[in-house]
Amino acid sequence: MIRSKEAEKGLFRGASAGFLLLCLLVPAVAQATFIDGLGVGARPMAMGSAYTAVSDDLMAIYYNPAGLAQIERHEILLGYLWSGPSLNARPLSGGSFHVEQVVPYELKTPVIAVGFNVDRLFKEVLPLHLRVGVLTLIPDNFQSAYRLWDPDPSTPRWVRAGDYWDRIHLLGAISLQPEGVPWISVGVGFCLIASGRGDLLPRYGTSGADLVLRGLSGEVLTAEGNLDIEVDHEAAPTAGVMLTPIQGLRLGYCFRNSFSLVAGSNTGAIEAHILVGEKEWVVPLVPAVTFEGFYVPQQHNFGAAYQWNERLLISFDLSWFRWSDYASESRGTPDPPWQDTIIPRLGIEVRPWKALALRLGYFFEPSPVAEQNRGSNYLDNDRHAFSFGAGYTFADPLQIVREAMEVDLVVHYIHMPSRRTVKEAGFSPDFETEGEILSVGGNVTFRF
Repeated sequence: MIRSKEAEKGLFRGASAGFLLLCLLVPAVAQATFIDGLGVGARPMAMGSAYTAVSDDLMAIYYNPAGLAQIERHEILLGYLWSGPSLNARPLSGGSFHVEQVVPYELKTPVIAVGFNVDRLFKEVLPLHLRVGVLTLIPDNFQSAYRLWDPDPSTPRWVRAGDYWDRIHLLGAISLQPEGVPWISVGVGFCLIASGRGDLLPRYGTSGADLVLRGLSGEVLTAEGNLDIEVDHEAAPTAGVMLTPIQGLRLGYCFRNSFSLVAGSNTGAIEAHILVGEKEWVVPLVPAVTFEGFYVPQQHNFGAAYQWNERLLISFDLSWFRWSDYASESRGTPDPPWQDTIIPRLGIEVRPWKALALRLGYFFEPSPVAEQNRGSNYLDNDRHAFSFGAGYTFADPLQIVREAMEVDLVVHYIHMPSRRTVKEAGFSPDFETEGEILSVGGNVTFRF
């Protein structure tokens, strides 16, 4: 059969329309990392992550790079974090959402950190105290495959508690403290999130992406193929400062910049098989699409901590998350736009005796999602976080490590109170959401 110009135009219009539909089926996810939402390290988590002005151990790599200057010896931390969320959404007007809710699976991740006091290498060259450290988290359920699933905006879906917990986190920091000026230290670092690549839709057992096209006369044209996705490794700078104006009082500030984890197709793996009459044509579709699969807001953290007689430590933080800057690659700016959040945090550490520490913590994180009375349907709630934990310092029973070892444990609970969303006339659905996240973690620190 001889192709006419009109048939060719129709063919490519159909193929282009089909591929456009495919491009719309990509994740529109906005969330801070699980570290930003839960914390990291048993001691900071037990203190409600009010740690910006404490940061006197390896967790300073995340909470305040400047605090790393306080470690006196080389340190190694080995830990583990488990977190199990339970999120619930239900329509208010009966019926169902007719779609699987995005509910995150359990987070299971080792926590490994290493820090070095490198004064011996540089102190004779520069009048500075220098510390370096690296922190990494590699979830047990890390998968390299990306998920092709984004419901229509009329379908409610979780966003900040989405199912993208399977990302490798690598953080590094370096701190500097001028010789003879012990009341100030500064630090810089980075936070890197690494992902992988894979075929779309593997979690549903589908080998590739299927397109349904229609020809000029309305007949169904078939198109089959796989679409490989390449996910970039993205990093953002961090920086901090630590001040000790008087004995026992520490003031801290930490900055973490925003960044996106962007994914894009890397192959022209789709072939559209087009039937027009008795003639079949194979049309290669070369995709050139990128989308945002992950977003971390810019963060400013201010902290103050006071130590009384080595028995009582009280810390207070204010965290400012710049959610108002968020705009999705695939959906654009949310409607209504998201709001910045201010998160107060409180932590207490009591030492009944020198070897034992008992800790309590609390923070309140308001939802950045404004009241949605029209088309958007982001499921999100305020968060009340309660935590407690303990630490115990003891000598190595095997006498392998000369310095004392420390074991820390934490139980962390986030309560998301019920939130009702009622729409204006002509918009739907009305729904109610609530949830909770229970986390348990522990780590052991070696010094040498």
